[in-house]
Amino acid sequence: MTVTDSPRVSVVITTYNEEAFIREALESMLKQTLSDFEIVIVDDGSEDSTKEILAEYEDSERIRIFYSKHIGRSGALNTAIDEARGEYIAVVDPDDLSEENRLEVQAAYLDDHPDVGIVGSAYVAKNEIRSESYIREYPTDDAAIRRAMAKYIPIPHSSIMARRKALIQAGLYDGTRRAIVDLDLMIRVAVDWKVANLPEPLITRSIRKESSFHSMFSSTSRHFKLFGLHLKAVRLLELPRHYYLYALGHLLYHFFPKSVKKQVRRLFADFTESETR
Repeated sequence: MTVTDSPRVSVVITTYNEEAFIREALESMLKQTLSDFEIVIVDDGSEDSTKEILAEYEDSERIRIFYSKHIGRSGALNTAIDEARGEYIAVVDPDDLSEENRLEVQAAYLDDHPDVGIVGSAYVAKNEIRSESYIREYPTDDAAIRRAMAKYIPIPHSSIMARRKALIQAGLYDGTRRAIVDLDLMIRVAVDWKVANLPEPLITRSIRKESSFHSMFSSTSRHFKLFGLHLKAVRLLELPRHYYLYALGHLLYHFFPKSVKKQVRRLFADFTESETR
């Protein structure tokens, strides 16, 4: 099917040395039940065979590929959004897979909820770090997600579909940030728009030590960066002052032993983890 100059959805994918995963991620998108979409790929200066794999798709009328120097995740995402022509932007991480109905379900939700700027979903986790597979379900309504932004990242980045105008209004991704660019953007979008999650798992996430988030920063560094964003969420979203304690609690959580962490998640987190079906 021919893709129009103004597709309903633009899928944005940024890659950097993802030769082991990019083909499977692309194939999962090409099987989508929604027909009116394009795929915009920005290769962020890959040094492995990612470029050669992408070259196999250059003749596809649905896929547009752009190559850049290594400008970083935020810069590559902003480039992809700038090139996108769709009303809705779906983010896909190159090592994650999407269910065949993902775009159709999320686009229909945004059609029916014009006050929502971002919608995410539950996901199936293949967690190599914890040696576990599970389904993680997040709060689905706007108020609960806002509160959760003071505790953790309540919308999985690779599950989001957003209104292009909401992302632009929020200023897109912060190009000065090297980590946790997703929560930072979600907080800024939530200042002017409602946010939501769908309860069904629409993606399968690969959680591994080699991912950029885990390989570029130490665990301690990641948690301090999250702490700063949790404080930002309390301030910008005008949450009750006692939510600053949740932000501090997340920082202290990092230093707990694994056995205690599991109990803390069960007691205080408002997301759930269950065995894969």
